[in-house]
Amino acid sequence: MQKFIAKIIGAYLNFLSLLAPKLAGKQGFLFFCYPFKAKLKADQQSFLDTADSETIAVDRIPVRLYRWGSGKEQVLFVHGWQSNAYRWKSYIEKIDLKRYSVYAFDAPGHGNSGNRICNVPLYEKSIRAIERKVGQFDAFVGHSIGSFSVLYYLFKNNHQPRQLVSLAPPMDVRSFFDFYQKTLGLNQRAIKSLEDYFTAYVGNVVDYFSIDRFAQNLQSTSLLIHDQGDESTPHRASEVLNEILPDAHLLSTKGLGHKLRDESIITTVVEFLHSGILPGQRDITDLDKLALQN
Repeated sequence: MQKFIAKIIGAYLNFLSLLAPKLAGKQGFLFFCYPFKAKLKADQQSFLDTADSETIAVDRIPVRLYRWGSGKEQVLFVHGWQSNAYRWKSYIEKIDLKRYSVYAFDAPGHGNSGNRICNVPLYEKSIRAIERKVGQFDAFVGHSIGSFSVLYYLFKNNHQPRQLVSLAPPMDVRSFFDFYQKTLGLNQRAIKSLEDYFTAYVGNVVDYFSIDRFAQNLQSTSLLIHDQGDESTPHRASEVLNEILPDAHLLSTKGLGHKLRDESIITTVVEFLHSGILPGQRDITDLDKLALQN
């Protein structure tokens, strides 16, 4: 059914691009940025209710911000596509909340935040608005497009946090465009209309948004985790980061997929935040063993 709907949307955009290319570009962009927001489950909302929370405005969009702990050190967790701040529950429960103030937010179009669309520039604007409100973060933890958006934020704002954790980031925005074009069966006229609208909306061409560009000046101590069999984002993206960043360590797993939901990963990330020591500079953990054995 989903494939059928995708083809219908693609046929509509192909036809519309012939009659009204600008309108086709705008509507194609809205489809591209629509996260199909899922309603929070009762247990998810119950956990989020344990935080001190507030709503901040990002381009007039209500964005829900959460805080656990009251420590002087600050860390921001940034979820990925079609997710929300609840994703970080197991991490937050392991962090020393007397030492850290742990922040997370629902990106626009996700969780308890407003808006129908989301994209990397809106992620970046959300992070910027949060830092303006609470002060600079000592560490960032991001997953998937959340990780990509953190890198974009750090690049755009020339911010050098002490630590960075990057989980399964995408390589670039171009790969999403290619997937979108293939899934919907868009012709070249329709995809050009989309790219033209994208460029006008964000102020840069599609190929500007790449992980190697955003990481080129980053000096943070960085823990990179990516599954070799990730079917959503290529493992190569984290390899590129590892090649560029001067103080980074890449943990490559097998069998954990894109979501990387595993207790050993949570433990490794929290240990890194607490100690500041990369796994390659300490005793081998269970996660390291998992990577080595496979």
